[in-house]
Amino acid sequence: MKEKLKQAAQQKPWRIQLQWIGLIVVLVVMAVLAGVMELNILTQSADAGVQIRVLEGRRQELERDITANRTRLALLTSASVMQERARDLGFVPATRNDIKYLYMDNYLEREPLSVAIPPAPKTDEQTILKPAYTLSVWDWLFQGTFTLLDQEGK
Repeated sequence: MKEKLKQAAQQKPWRIQLQWIGLIVVLVVMAVLAGVMELNILTQSADAGVQIRVLEGRRQELERDITANRTRLALLTSASVMQERARDLGFVPATRNDIKYLYMDNYLEREPLSVAIPPAPKTDEQTILKPAYTLSVWDWLFQGTFTLLDQEGK
């Protein structure tokens, strides 16, 4: 067998050169594909980062608007402003003689609301991550090896 390969290499030495060139071309193509995939992932990551920054800026702007609106509402509903608005509309403060109480037969009071804190969800039963995602690469590589060794040792 070795003699046939040696004879074939002597008759047409370009075959070996062609095989080496083919191997090098395959390796270069694989390296280029790996580079393109890495570049694609990096581009997507950078785009996601830019979108996050834009959305965080928008969120901060909305939070400032909400705070400004709450401040404006607090000013408009303050006691002094409400009293002045009531006076402008013709209202006057009530005296003891102006207040009348009515007794209602068969009045049913509202039942008090329960303000107890609801129980927390059980985290033991609900796993957030699947066990497959909590393994390190080292654990993942050797988990089958150790079980195989344990089986052979028995």
